[in-house]
Amino acid sequence: MKLTHLFYFSDLKSEFYKVAKKEEHPYHIVAPSFIPVITAISTFCLVTGISLFFHDYIHIKKLIILVVNLFVSISLWGGLVSEEGLLGFHTRRVLKGLQLGFLLFIASEVMFFFSFF
Repeated sequence: MKLTHLFYFSDLKSEFYKVAKKEEHPYHIVAPSFIPVITAISTFCLVTGISLFFHDYIHIKKLIILVVNLFVSISLWGGLVSEEGLLGFHTRRVLKGLQLGFLLFIASEVMFFFSFF
């Protein structure tokens, strides 16, 4: 059993994927998951933890735990996206959107770097 399957209700997932495969539109509707909510909460806790760390309310060990928590939740979310792609749910239009989004992210990081120099 994969680790990612622990984050879905198995019956709901199988029924959802059966319905999603029959759709006639070029986009992919994702299965319900609570990992984005956990990632949002982890991000909020990390930002709050950084603020508290700067004011000497928490120790660096707790801040490292918050960073690891965010990294794990983002990794699980990325794993779910990869799993959906491997199962064949990403159409050409979805793949093109993912590629364009990643390219624009890299371009924005390059522009951000050049803005300092």
